[in-house]
Amino acid sequence: MNFLLRKKNTVYKYILALLTLGTFSASFACTDFLLVNEKKNVVVGRSMEFGMKLQSAIEIYPKNEKHTSILSNSKKGLSWVTKYAYIGVTSFGSNLIADGMNEKGLSIGILWFPGVKYPKIPKDKAEETIAVEDLSSWILGSFKNLDEVREGLENIYIWFHEIKALKEVPPIHLALHDSSGKSMVIEFLDGKMHIIDNTLGVLTNTPKFEWQVTNLSNYV
Repeated sequence: MNFLLRKKNTVYKYILALLTLGTFSASFACTDFLLVNEKKNVVVGRSMEFGMKLQSAIEIYPKNEKHTSILSNSKKGLSWVTKYAYIGVTSFGSNLIADGMNEKGLSIGILWFPGVKYPKIPKDKAEETIAVEDLSSWILGSFKNLDEVREGLENIYIWFHEIKALKEVPPIHLALHDSSGKSMVIEFLDGKMHIIDNTLGVLTNTPKFEWQVTNLSNYV
């Protein structure tokens, strides 16, 4: 009986988190979440509620494939060879992966996040810079868990630029999960990248994740 009560309380808290955190944005109310059952099976899901057609397509990417990110003025940026195969949902007929997962169970989701302030990129760091549309591909093809992602992000710069279909620089934050059931949020605030452990396993569009956690404490 005690086990059932604990299990019900856990489910209740997850549902409350989804309902509470999912009420902040009316126009782009996407929500990303992770669930782990009693057998330690991990399930990741999201809602996609965007205000325009995304022209989505499901693409499969093999390992041992070479990539080079192209920056402004066709300048070559970061190059890498994929270690892991992955699948992704692309947007706008481009290689921008909005959601994806690799063969090791690492997943990534891009959510709309107005109010970001992206870091500036030093002019002499092109070879260490990746365009935003390649970020998901680089992460999924290069790493097997969140610890590796965190370490890898310390060595690169991300070029955020206007996406033609959107006619603006996309304001985003990222939700990541791995096969162990860990979750992480990447946000760009005050000109800095913030990598945050997400013990809730839930992320919505706005506001910043820190405030989402603070607000949830009013209900749980």
